[in-house]
Amino acid sequence: MEEMDIKWNMALLSMRADKFWKRDGKKISIQGSYVAGFDKSKVECFNYHKMGHFARECRAPRSQERGRKESYRQGSKAEE
Repeated sequence: MEEMDIKWNMALLSMRADKFWKRDGKKISIQGSYVAGFDKSKVECFNYHKMGHFARECRAPRSQERGRKESYRQGSKAEE
């Protein structure tokens, strides 16, 4: 019974890891030639528009002009 639980937990862990790596685009290999991580030098922050990090990792305070939300609100007012 305990062996079955271990196999089940390993399968769940494997599925979660696959989903995470597909979402974040990371390739991690323990014994291979891949470097753990992601090349962020070509990534642009959505909030601050600087290269090298994702918006969720941005340390700069978010600006008051929030691009999408403001343009969406203005568009809906124009239609009325």
